[in-house]
Amino acid sequence: VMDGLVYRAAGVTLNWHIPADQTSAREIQNIRIAWRCHHCGASGSSHSLDRAGRCESCGEAVNPENQREFLEPAGFAVDFYQEPHNDITTQHFVPVEAPWIDADGEWFSLANPDLGRFRVTTRGHVFHQSRGVHGNGYALCLECGRADPMTSEGDLPKVFERAHYKLRRASEDGLYCPGSDTDWKIKQGITLGHESWTDVLEIQLKTTSGVWLNDKTAATTLSVAIRDSLAELIGVQASELGCDIKPARPESNAICQSILIFDRYAAGYASSAERFLADLFRLVHDRLQCPADCDSACPSCVLDYDQRFITDRLDRHGALEVISSSWLNQMQLPEGLAFFGRGSRLEYKKLLEAIWHAVSSTHVNRVRLVCLLYTS
Repeated sequence: VMDGLVYRAAGVTLNWHIPADQTSAREIQNIRIAWRCHHCGASGSSHSLDRAGRCESCGEAVNPENQREFLEPAGFAVDFYQEPHNDITTQHFVPVEAPWIDADGEWFSLANPDLGRFRVTTRGHVFHQSRGVHGNGYALCLECGRADPMTSEGDLPKVFERAHYKLRRASEDGLYCPGSDTDWKIKQGITLGHESWTDVLEIQLKTTSGVWLNDKTAATTLSVAIRDSLAELIGVQASELGCDIKPARPESNAICQSILIFDRYAAGYASSAERFLADLFRLVHDRLQCPADCDSACPSCVLDYDQRFITDRLDRHGALEVISSSWLNQMQLPEGLAFFGRGSRLEYKKLLEAIWHAVSSTHVNRVRLVCLLYTS
């Protein structure tokens, strides 16, 4: 809606004018293939179908249904021949799809290795996608940029069943798009997507009984609570961070739900989470203690505007069964390792990095290294 008028996007703005052939059209349009491994949960993108067919992380073959040929539009365009109107009562809802998020890097154990592990990266891959109203992708004319969702049966939309008007008018070629006469210029089932690289925190948790967390509802609720708690500890708005879960394989014979926290604007928040782990889970536990004593989730605990599409997957009670008081007690450093009393904290950084971080702090004027020697 703009100035009281409703405009409907009828296609995308292409990155070229007229391609010479099918190969050059694909190259100029930067059509890529996004993939997600069903075995380990890794994801990525590639120009090559062969590379997208095998996971770069574990080497397993990627299922064809987890490969998405996508185009990142340069912009969107309205139909030159379609008049705007002021009727806002008729709207088409396009289902929101969760992004594919991938983090790499070295895994670190939590303070208690029996309760899980985590990793952080500043180059996490996030793939956002839209496959249309019916989830079958779009039909896209590579000549003029006109696009329309594929039907629920996966067939061409009506606009492409006959010669179609050019999306943007040009006087030299008449009204109809030349792409109507060439089959390869009508790309079927393509996804509209956008990929970015940002800071990502990935956490894989175990319950007190030693079982990897694989409950989607509990994991989703914990992802929201961890995101909100981390934002509070850093001192930023929770909207600066996104959260989600994905299936992963922490061990060869186990499956879990990885909890993912990522920066929306690559500001370095998620990758700094290791500095706050000592207090993070206790704050998560407190946040799940809803002051309104709700049945599952409400604005007083973990429900906010960002979670409007996943309200049926939020249950603070299930999350509290994982991050319980007993779980928190087991996360404390053992007395034998708490060399500096109750204020002792586990250091996750490498030694030189930890020293540099300590000396670069403005309120620190001395750093002491204490070496403990064990003799048998």
